[in-house]
Amino acid sequence: MNYYLDMLQGRVFEAQREMMLKGIEITANKVKNFLQGKDIKDCKTLLEVYKEHVEEIKALVGKEYAKGTLKRYKSALNSLEDYLKHKRVVDIPLDKLNHQFITSYEFFLKSVRNMDHNTAMGTIKKLKKIVRICVANEWIDKDPFMSFKVKIRETNRPYLLQDELDKIIALKFSAERLATVRDIFVFCCYTGLAYADVQKLRRVDIVIGHDGEKWIHTERVKTETATRVPLLPQALKKHGYLQRASAVCE
Repeated sequence: MNYYLDMLQGRVFEAQREMMLKGIEITANKVKNFLQGKDIKDCKTLLEVYKEHVEEIKALVGKEYAKGTLKRYKSALNSLEDYLKHKRVVDIPLDKLNHQFITSYEFFLKSVRNMDHNTAMGTIKKLKKIVRICVANEWIDKDPFMSFKVKIRETNRPYLLQDELDKIIALKFSAERLATVRDIFVFCCYTGLAYADVQKLRRVDIVIGHDGEKWIHTERVKTETATRVPLLPQALKKHGYLQRASAVCE
């Protein structure tokens, strides 16, 4: 056993010397790769894996991911790059990911980036997904999120009252663009559909229901679930975007 340990120690020193000669940063994971007969340079970095995942999302936009998902991941990646620059490093080897890195990143998002708690947690949640990919591929041995819990705080989002919505409808805009934005918002209010769902609305999505009234039959972009929405009279009023939506329904 002592002979085996001495031999193993010799190989570790050999790996260390090779990395020093090649100017490669010495990390535990790279030493392990050397001992397992892998190329030392095969050790992946955090930004490398993150960027690969963003490119995969980009390739699947419209198939498995929405454009908004890609936009949010790009934004999260930018914040991570800014954090590493703040720490004066270009990238970080995966085996250097630990609990302290995550908590420090959280502090950076809330202090330097001025994010509120839930926005910061949403950004960190995307990093957690990248870490899960690394663990699944055995690029890292231990999940640094084991001792870190992503907690989303409950928020109280007030809803519009009818008189407030009526005031929005009655607003007059000099710019047609703003009037269109208002009309889309009102249409969303009276259908319960998100903007992304309204954006993909087509003539074939409008059908006559069993009650003889017009209904929207579509699939929600975010959840990919079928939905059936009655077209209320307020959503068919003849103005702005609602007028165009009404024309589709006729």
